[in-house]
Amino acid sequence: MGKTLVSDFDGTLIKCTLEVEFIKFLFHAKKFKFFHYILFPLIVFINLIPLHLFKTGTWFKTWTLLFSDEELNKLFDQFFDSLKKKDIVNYKVLEIVKNFKGSRILLTGCYEPLANFYLEKSNIYSIFDKVIGCRVGKFNFFVNQHPYGKDKVKFLSDKVCAVGLGDSYVDNYFLSLCDKVYIVGGSQRLIKYAKKDEWDYKVINS
Repeated sequence: MGKTLVSDFDGTLIKCTLEVEFIKFLFHAKKFKFFHYILFPLIVFINLIPLHLFKTGTWFKTWTLLFSDEELNKLFDQFFDSLKKKDIVNYKVLEIVKNFKGSRILLTGCYEPLANFYLEKSNIYSIFDKVIGCRVGKFNFFVNQHPYGKDKVKFLSDKVCAVGLGDSYVDNYFLSLCDKVYIVGGSQRLIKYAKKDEWDYKVINS
């Protein structure tokens, strides 16, 4: 048996999709620039191709475009202040992760600097040995890596992991490599995968 725990982030460790919440914050706080409004619908449409057709990560990221790292960190800080009023951590998942004896990996499609910022501010970052998320390259626009669906498996060095936690049917690709699976939130589509492939699984509330 592998000595690695792999956990999803959005909808699993936390009860929402952090990047969606951040984009809502940018919109309501009027932090977007004009070209963001122009490009956003087009890029969302283009990114549906890999997401839904191939079940892999996206190619572009719009909201980070031409923002400097310093600007983004200031926006993250403002966002976190607005988020303090909401308790979005799934403490059942957090407890499973904390109690695991071995390597603990957070594998997420969330923009990695945003996920890291939230984890550090919430004093959760230190419980993971590694956080792997979405990264962008030139102009903060072209996606270098996006662990989503089938692509999540690429980031696992263990062919068999001890424990896997996920909430979405597209998590089935990495969860199928885990000896023990926790399905968070009761996705019926994911449970069908578990039953069909005879996983050792347990459903826990989100």
